[in-house]
Amino acid sequence: MPTPSDAIGTMLDGRYRLVALLGSGTHASTYLGDDVSLQRQVAVRVLNEEFASDQGFRERFAAEARAIAGLSHPSILRVYDWSDDPQHAFVVLEYVEGGSLRTLLNVTGMLSVSQVVAIGIQAARALASAHASGITHGAIKPANLLFDGDDRLRLTDFSPIEGPKDPFALGASTLDAEHARYASPEEALGAPIDQRADVYALALVLYEAVTGSLPFEASSPIATLMARVGMAMPHHPALGPLDQILAYAAAPDPDARIDAATLADRLEALAATLLPPGPLNPTTRPAPTLSSEGATIAVASSFGVRETSVTASPTGTTPAVSTTVLGATTIGFTAPSASELTGAVPTVATTAFQATGVLTAPQGTVFGEPSNYEAGGQDGDNVDGEDNRRRRRMWWWIVGLVVVFSFAAGGTFLVLQGLQKADVLVPSVVGDSKDQAASALGLAQLTVAYETGTYSGSIPKGEVIAQDPAAGTSVKQGSAIALRLSLGPPLVPVPAVLGLSCTAAEDKLATAKLSSSCPTSAATYSATTPPGQVVSYSVDGVTNPASVAEGAVVVLSVSSGTAPTAVPNVAGQTEAAAKSALSAAGFTVSVGSEYSSTVAVNSVTRSMPAAGSALTSGSTVTIYLSTGPAPVVVPNVVGKSGPDAVAQLSGLGLAPNLLGTGSAVAAQDPPAGTTVPAGTPVTVTLA
Repeated sequence: MPTPSDAIGTMLDGRYRLVALLGSGTHASTYLGDDVSLQRQVAVRVLNEEFASDQGFRERFAAEARAIAGLSHPSILRVYDWSDDPQHAFVVLEYVEGGSLRTLLNVTGMLSVSQVVAIGIQAARALASAHASGITHGAIKPANLLFDGDDRLRLTDFSPIEGPKDPFALGASTLDAEHARYASPEEALGAPIDQRADVYALALVLYEAVTGSLPFEASSPIATLMARVGMAMPHHPALGPLDQILAYAAAPDPDARIDAATLADRLEALAATLLPPGPLNPTTRPAPTLSSEGATIAVASSFGVRETSVTASPTGTTPAVSTTVLGATTIGFTAPSASELTGAVPTVATTAFQATGVLTAPQGTVFGEPSNYEAGGQDGDNVDGEDNRRRRRMWWWIVGLVVVFSFAAGGTFLVLQGLQKADVLVPSVVGDSKDQAASALGLAQLTVAYETGTYSGSIPKGEVIAQDPAAGTSVKQGSAIALRLSLGPPLVPVPAVLGLSCTAAEDKLATAKLSSSCPTSAATYSATTPPGQVVSYSVDGVTNPASVAEGAVVVLSVSSGTAPTAVPNVAGQTEAAAKSALSAAGFTVSVGSEYSSTVAVNSVTRSMPAAGSALTSGSTVTIYLSTGPAPVVVPNVVGKSGPDAVAQLSGLGLAPNLLGTGSAVAAQDPPAGTTVPAGTPVTVTLA
């Protein structure tokens, strides 16, 4: 059986030569390719033979390639070409040599807040662009955040989700453990997945990049998925000002989650308050050695497939391209140009204290002074150790004096409380719904107090009109934020419209600044209101309210008269009994007659309209009384044989009486053409 390595040297489509195997997974293998037409390096994703022969899989492979190729954003890995040929179905991708965020974290463990914010801005902008085109990434994780030679981010491995699915439907053994680490709570519950799941996953990636640990990670993929259901993002001191932004992006309720564009905006605003991200340490990323167990190759990109394993060269060897793939120096911190990222905010070199007004010390310092780790050597060899100890003793003397003076001023409780509770910035919740505002303030570790609501003709009912303190104010954790909610438009009394015609009612409501209509679907029967007059009205499902919001739409219900009644069945009854039944049902009765061979004389044969018909009260119903069978005209049977004459007369309901022994009828009585009642005897004489 051929192996992925056997394809090296193959020329695809007369243009792309496969130079080296970068990685191999379940569905496809990725190669470093040479575009001989444009003389450039590319990455070529080739479907494995068994999937290339599957037309449905091949068509989806190409369709997703076309969709993603339509995206144009500097932070999305470009798709150059594709083919759905059954022999060689492939996608040609931009080749980037800077490695992945996963490789970087494996080397460094974690990054600074400034570095992660820089990465997050580019990733969020890329997602916002894809989302605006209706494309959900579906597989955000560190391995899918790549960097080019200039350390600019490329988002890759789009795996569009076709619809809601139960992640446990095929059993735990089929779960992609790496994907489960960044899946959203709604995916864990098998609920519909949309673009908000991408934002959630990116928030987890950024959290991990700063803290070195992934929130909600448990002992198994299933446990990891379920651990985040209904749970807010845990707070971590290393996140600093990034904590609140990620809490919004990873809200357990998708409806409370910010979108990718908003996430990018907030990260850019935060970047303006941080020092520019410096180069990473170590400055050189070593190229990983591929063993028989395999390794992650960052440049590999797939469509519709979530794969983490790759096929490697024999143990102890390294593909020739490995140094090229992962040999860059710093990753992800060369800011794109202003034309590449819309709305990019220039970084401002300002301290955390200057930006926020809250006293915070940079990492590696103690209250602004170099820490022991930064200043000294190893094994406790610190030439400035005694100075540092003096500074710490001096600090505690200062704290002690503050407490003493606070006792003297009667402010002991306030000082202790201030030392225990951190300052937080009040988020903006104006325009949010009541539930959204409560969720946002709860994530910021603040409480909610509600003021008396205010009527508003422009702000929908239930949304926040005002907040106090204002957004951006620094307050203590646990502080109450007063919210004033909109009560909707002011109420106006509904004028009296019952009993009016539709036109008159509409004119009266318009004077009261209310809209109205008389839809046919709202018409109703009424035994007391004449047809065409208003019987009732409703607003938002409430019948006949005394007052409604100004500008509300009033639906008028117009009378169609008395409700129709079904005609009772009076067939077979006497005339008197039938009239009594019909009159009791509210109908007027008229009488007719007709012949009937089945109903007794003077009994009702039928009614018109027929029994069961729905008629309005007062309608006329005609009953027909039987006058017996219809009369019969005697036919001419003279000259016919005896048997033929008897058959014809019997068939007409007459009683033939045959006389004589001849072969043909010579005479009949009554004569032909005589009208007689049915059953009348007819004498036939044979000659």
